[in-house]
Amino acid sequence: MRNILGTLILALGTVISFADPMQCPHTLSYAGGGYLKSGTTFFYRSGNYLKSGNTLYYPSGGYLKSGETYYYPAGAYLKSGSTVYYPSGQHLKSGDVYYYPSGLTFKSGSTFYYPGGQYARNGKILYRPDGSETPFPVYLQAEIGSYGKLSAIVREESENISIQFYSQLIQTPEVNFTADWDGDNFTTLVFQINTGVAEESVLLTYSNNQFSCALAQY
Repeated sequence: MRNILGTLILALGTVISFADPMQCPHTLSYAGGGYLKSGTTFFYRSGNYLKSGNTLYYPSGGYLKSGETYYYPAGAYLKSGSTVYYPSGQHLKSGDVYYYPSGLTFKSGSTFYYPGGQYARNGKILYRPDGSETPFPVYLQAEIGSYGKLSAIVREESENISIQFYSQLIQTPEVNFTADWDGDNFTTLVFQINTGVAEESVLLTYSNNQFSCALAQY
């Protein structure tokens, strides 16, 4: 797992944290007016909620995270329970089964498939897309819209499967959002909020089911 906060610290320079993780201080305003933070509630410059209680929002006002459920910007499920979705609403991962955006199976049990449905691995035999056997590892990939990718390196008796989400869930001049995904869950969420003051941002971090706040000065 990448240490996102550590990466941001290196990128931003000085990060000032507080004894109370949510103090940071009690009230913060954007340059030019409007709350950025009041108590434990955070706002976008528009006045829409960014965080209220344990719920996170997109700039549009739609849910990003409510309870343990995550959403794409357009409102479709990203993750609900143990099921991960494509932006179209199609299953990406349900239980131990992975899917392509088309709905065809990517992996079921120990068997892997190409996007067209041909075997990539069946038993311990690896196949090329044309159906011929290959001694080489097989690489499979599916795009998660513009938000990430599902990929796998498949060998005769082992495989490495990865679900990677990019930072495009929120990327505006005002707020940059970065998420760490461990293959099953989001482990760390970081919002870098531009206060409107030159060389100053507020970092709102969600990790280990807790929120923390820090001031970053470049």
